[in-house]
Amino acid sequence: DEKFVKQMLMSFIDSTSNGLAELQDKIKSGLFNSAADLAHKMSSPCRHIGAMDLCNLLKKIEENIQKKADLNNLENLAEESLLEFEVVGRLIKEHIAKIG
Repeated sequence: DEKFVKQMLMSFIDSTSNGLAELQDKIKSGLFNSAADLAHKMSSPCRHIGAMDLCNLLKKIEENIQKKADLNNLENLAEESLLEFEVVGRLIKEHIAKIG
């Protein structure tokens, strides 16, 4: 059902947009465990929708926090995630427009 697909895609855009903003805040505030949980939570919907680059960035954030490795790079990874989401979001919005 096209209406359902459209709603799901819009929901993905909204929740991922909000989640990425929250992720950046948590990283900047040093709330790394919360950031790892959030990155983990967001990676599955990204995988389901086929946004593999975004999914991989989120997994990298989660893994770096868990391993306490490369923590200085977390803000950069969060920024990369936002930039990748801009591309994904634009593609999804184009797809939604075609659905009508």
